[in-house]
Amino acid sequence: MGSDISLISGDPERNPLLSLAIRGSVPGTWLGALFGVLLAIMCLASFYDLWRGRMIPHWITNTVLVTGVVIPPLAFEDWRAHYVIAGAVLLLFGAFYWLGGIGMADLKLYIAFGLLFGFTAVYIIAATHVIATVVMVPIALRKRDRKLAAPMFPFAAAALVLVSNGIGAPPWMTASGAALLAVAVLYGLYESRFRTPPSITDHLPLMEGRDEIRLRAGSRPLERDADGNWTEIASAPRVSGAALDRVVYQLVGHDPDLRSRLDRGGELRIDHVEDGRPFSLTVTETTHSYAVVIGPGVSAPVPDPLPA
Repeated sequence: MGSDISLISGDPERNPLLSLAIRGSVPGTWLGALFGVLLAIMCLASFYDLWRGRMIPHWITNTVLVTGVVIPPLAFEDWRAHYVIAGAVLLLFGAFYWLGGIGMADLKLYIAFGLLFGFTAVYIIAATHVIATVVMVPIALRKRDRKLAAPMFPFAAAALVLVSNGIGAPPWMTASGAALLAVAVLYGLYESRFRTPPSITDHLPLMEGRDEIRLRAGSRPLERDADGNWTEIASAPRVSGAALDRVVYQLVGHDPDLRSRLDRGGELRIDHVEDGRPFSLTVTETTHSYAVVIGPGVSAPVPDPLPA
């Protein structure tokens, strides 16, 4: 029997961890259909996670969370246990969110998993992070980027596909979910890599009439108001995390010395010239990504203030 055991199998008879987690199969046709819809939504969210760079539309995460709150009393005999598991997930991963380890979208998703799947959610979340570690660590090492944030929704969707057979989803649903996820990931990577992420040059026109602008993930570019506070430029599109990561990689990713100084000091100033006009770019590490301030430059490069 030992040769038949697999910790990554979706069959609870072969996977002892999944067997321990599962408390029965999906009860009823309508709940099975709901699981199929959840799997499709997770594939859509995975596309957004890769395309927009960790910017999941609120309607996706809020819909999944509200559905998780409503479903347990209607579908499960031990529905109170689902709320207990969700509460434990909230306490544990709420602390990770507060420390900057995960985003709000990830937190809402994990709570929804606890509500919808009960103790099985522990397996799904654990599988999510195992898959993310296996995929992201080699990428981070290759790019030498310790701030490279993982798009968690594709990994969570993969964990959901993995567990689907064990919780009673028919094989065609599992196969369809896996195929749809593959399409979403490939299309999201294509959009993110070749079409969406801007270069720093794309933001320089915003400098017309402004002394400084600031780029940060999830918001529109910011400018300083008369009181010195940062306010959003309403006419500018939002900056995605993937786009900002790409901007920083374009600035420092090919220079080991710049990368080393950014890692040690958490902040780095770079001088840039566009069409004969000098600009200064200050890159700062934030909790989840980076922030870039574009300001007036000097005609000649200045020494970087960070220690060598």
